[in-house]
Amino acid sequence: MNYIEYMEYAILIYHPVTTELEYIEQNTQTLLNALCKTNDNFIVIYPNNDPAINIGNRQQGRYDKNKVHNIQSIGYTEDKIMNAIKNIRKYKKKSNFYGEGNSSEIIADILSKKSFWQSNLQKVFYDLNIKNIR
Repeated sequence: MNYIEYMEYAILIYHPVTTELEYIEQNTQTLLNALCKTNDNFIVIYPNNDPAINIGNRQQGRYDKNKVHNIQSIGYTEDKIMNAIKNIRKYKKKSNFYGEGNSSEIIADILSKKSFWQSNLQKVFYDLNIKNIR
């Protein structure tokens, strides 16, 4: 049972640099042009696509299961996966875990502060230099 029309493909998830808004359109177009020129097959997945089914423990500890009710966390068995897919509509519940619906006001308030625009918004890597972590 093969749902993809081709046997060889790559999966692409492109996360644009949000601190470089002025380049996102150009960078995305460059990426798409390059992909088209390869004549290879790609499955493109929308960035930051938060799934409704978590298989395995990768997301363990990243959210409170008592507060977030629209995500199923399951193990690696065909029965559990099939059951989760079958019941996915039951998990489409409104959740205020990420806010109370007033995000635009909060964002506008933050953006109106001079200090926000003076901070470095680019993500950086910090090496904690942890030794003997066994």
